[in-house]
Amino acid sequence: MIDATETGRDDDRSRRQDLRPDLQSDLQPNLLPDLKDESRGSNFSEAGELPVESKHSFAESDAFFAEPEHSLVESDDSFAESDASFAESDASFAEFDDFDADLYDDVADDFGDDFAGFEGESFIHPPPAAAQKKVFSLKESLKNFSYPRWLKSVLPQYFKPTLWMTVLFIAAAVLGYFAGQSDPEIFETVFSSLGIPDGSSFDLFLFIFFNNAGVLFMLILFGFVFAILPVLVVLVNGSIIGLVSEASLRQFGLPFLLAGLLPHGIIELPVILIGAGIGFKLGALFTRLLLNMIKGNPDVCSNLANQFKKEFLNAAGLYFLFLLPLLLIAAFIEVYVTMPLLGILF
Repeated sequence: MIDATETGRDDDRSRRQDLRPDLQSDLQPNLLPDLKDESRGSNFSEAGELPVESKHSFAESDAFFAEPEHSLVESDDSFAESDASFAESDASFAEFDDFDADLYDDVADDFGDDFAGFEGESFIHPPPAAAQKKVFSLKESLKNFSYPRWLKSVLPQYFKPTLWMTVLFIAAAVLGYFAGQSDPEIFETVFSSLGIPDGSSFDLFLFIFFNNAGVLFMLILFGFVFAILPVLVVLVNGSIIGLVSEASLRQFGLPFLLAGLLPHGIIELPVILIGAGIGFKLGALFTRLLLNMIKGNPDVCSNLANQFKKEFLNAAGLYFLFLLPLLLIAAFIEVYVTMPLLGILF
């Protein structure tokens, strides 16, 4: 078996050796002339003339050196485009600089040192991307602001505390009514202590409006102090309404009472009760925040602080955009509608 294998290998080796001279004889005559022709064509000719290929290469070089004139023109165009882009960038930054100062204050409070580059009317350093995003999101929110939609989303949150304040108001009014029945002189004492000025109708209008606006402001601003002030204001106003109702019924009858309270009271009383409900809710939140701070619950305190901030902003928006205009209307009706109506009817 081994002898047969070695014999086969010797036969293959002898055949390869026989083929090698044939391949060399076939390749050498065919390849060498071509290589000589190519090398001869790439050198200068004996007459000193350049080959055609070299002439083409110099022509291409001339064309290459002629191209910088066109490239310079293209460079000028590119620089002009760059100047235009820089101008657009400057315009965009100028537009960004024109954002509302209140929005800037809000963002500066949130991002702190990131806005240290703002001086005067221009940015030394571009503002951080997060700040730009927040400012433009605020702008979009203001642009897409819908007063009815906002009021519908915010006002129902204070329905329950306002309901509690309404119950207190009714209870105080009932107590004031019976107190007036037991001692009729109480009404004269309370009415004289109100300090209603004598003067023109416009002076009375201003007095009523600013008095109610100040009461409402105190209800919301100081309502967070354990919700004490809203409760006191509701109790006092309810007692006064009860005393006035008793005196009006006793002296003039039910038509006088309705004519004297309903035209303006149908607006003024709900506004005061809503303001008391807002202050009561803020007071309840603030009390919970203090209790958790005493107990040492940082996570709960953080959540309550964020919630209190949100509620306070909602309360401020309701005060200026909803309740204050209604108080203005109520004061106008009380002076220019209710009083002349009482003078005509009675």
